[in-house]
Amino acid sequence: METSSKLPVKRSYKILGIILGISILLFIAVLSTGPSSSSPSVSNSSVGNAVIVTSTQDKSNCEGITLVATDEDAFDAYTKSSIAKDQAGIAELIAAKKAFIIPNCTKANVIDQSFTARKVRISEGEFNQSSGWVAMEFAVLANQ
Repeated sequence: METSSKLPVKRSYKILGIILGISILLFIAVLSTGPSSSSPSVSNSSVGNAVIVTSTQDKSNCEGITLVATDEDAFDAYTKSSIAKDQAGIAELIAAKKAFIIPNCTKANVIDQSFTARKVRISEGEFNQSSGWVAMEFAVLANQ
């Protein structure tokens, strides 16, 4: 009788394992679908994509500038300064050549990415062939 009492326990572990596996697969499927088609094309920029770098997220409005950080540490410092509204901190990054400024709507290619940022290689203008990090939402797909 002991063997028959262990059988339902093993079966319930098997069922729980199957349920857990299905749950994990559903979770991964939801994450991999990405944003809906009504979302801006911003978060779809990934390595290899041609993008327009703009702080306005509007490719038809090319007024203004975008700051590009030269490395990830500089990008983190820029983000912190921006959140704190620390204009002097941002100016220090530029003076130390840890960041540079480009006009909005500058063409670039995404060459690396992190969770919140994209590393781009500028493909026109004064900083042609320079690379740096911008906020993910500043790298707008060029072909949309």
